[in-house]
Order: sequence, then C-alpha cells, then structure tokens
Amino acid sequence: MNKVTKDIATRGDIELLMNTFYERLLADENISYIFTDVAKLDIKTHIPVIADFWETVLLNKMFITIIL
Repeated sequence: MNKVTKDIATRGDIELLMNTFYERLLADENISYIFTDVAKLDIKTHIPVIADFWETVLLNKMFITIIL
C-alpha cells in the first residue's frame, strides 16, 4: 500500500497528526494505561496545548498564555 505523505504546513496538519497519534496510542493496551491511569491525561485539554507548542516550533507562530 502506497501512502501519500506531505509536509506539515498548517495548524490543521498538526492537529490531524496529534489526533491520529493519540488515537493509536490510546488503542494500545500495552501503553495506554500510562496516559489514562498514571498521568491521568485529559486529551481534550492536552491536544490544543501541545498543538500550540508544535505550531510555534514548526510554523514559527508565537502564542502567549496568561494564567490568572
């Protein structure tokens, strides 16, 4: 099977990669417990934060978060 690949060019590309990664990770019973039971990761909260990080690194976008 030939897979088409492309460079990451947009925020949507980053989110697709992150969602696919975590979907596969959480489906793997050998490691998913680390994220669900040990780290208690809230994926819905985590993905936007990590996508911000990767968007900054890969697409040179800067975000400033103010915590009150």
